[in-house]
Amino acid sequence: MPYFTRQVDASGALMLEGWIGVTSHRQNALFNANEPCPAPILVRMMVDTGASCTCVDESILRELNLQATGIATINTPTTGSTPVLMEQYDVSLTIIAQNIIDPLHRSAIPVISTELFESQQFHVLLGRDVLSGCILIYDGQNGEFKFGY
Repeated sequence: MPYFTRQVDASGALMLEGWIGVTSHRQNALFNANEPCPAPILVRMMVDTGASCTCVDESILRELNLQATGIATINTPTTGSTPVLMEQYDVSLTIIAQNIIDPLHRSAIPVISTELFESQQFHVLLGRDVLSGCILIYDGQNGEFKFGY
């Protein structure tokens, strides 16, 4: 099982790096139509064990020229018991780390579009939909975390 250790961010956040791109299905469709395929975009991801699903900043989704695949009902701390409707998109997601030959890759996962992250210097909120297939160990005493998959 590949794993790596990272320092906790100065703000206390657990941050990862990776790529967000079009799904393999979308990539094949664009290739078959002789259309250009947008390159994956390098992003910073904040691990959020309280989020049930992964969220991606809408600027990344626009840059990939993606169309919404549906609508999802989302509850957040600011919405209280009143859910909000958010657009859902399908993307590929890859988590990278130095010295890891086999990165974590999901060729197609549904994500929720948000607009909160660029000002906070990250573009992806990595939720339990991805984390459920991983091992995460938070070592607060040493200011680090271990991430395996």
